[in-house]
Amino acid sequence: MKTIIYRMLVFLLFCGFIGVGVTYAQGFAVDFKVSSPFSVGDATFPAGSYTARQQQDDLGILEISSADGQHSAFVGCEPLDATAPVTKTELTFHKYGDSLFLKQIWISGNPSGLYVIGGPQEKKARKTGKPTKVSVPATTK
Repeated sequence: MKTIIYRMLVFLLFCGFIGVGVTYAQGFAVDFKVSSPFSVGDATFPAGSYTARQQQDDLGILEISSADGQHSAFVGCEPLDATAPVTKTELTFHKYGDSLFLKQIWISGNPSGLYVIGGPQEKKARKTGKPTKVSVPATTK
């Protein structure tokens, strides 16, 4: 009897780990619109409509692409934990003077988001002072 219970427990734990891996590996995509130019990584984008898509085969890579297909870039990202599941799907930018830099992406109902790794432009802007945070609403695809 102990052997059967032990085998069932091992099987259930295994299924649980498989389920967590599949859920996490799905990635996401969000649409958003910005009214001024912004930078992410080494790229600068004009104002407009965009999609941010986490790559399914490498969750540490985020693709930002314009709705018209004229602009796109791949940037590094890292998981970011929230203290509680977030209530809104949104992107957070850091603003230094007139310059916007994409920093975080949050999906409604999730306890985690993405931290977008900054580039040299943001590093230079950081020397000018402390940023203000600007949130932009987004919709999941």
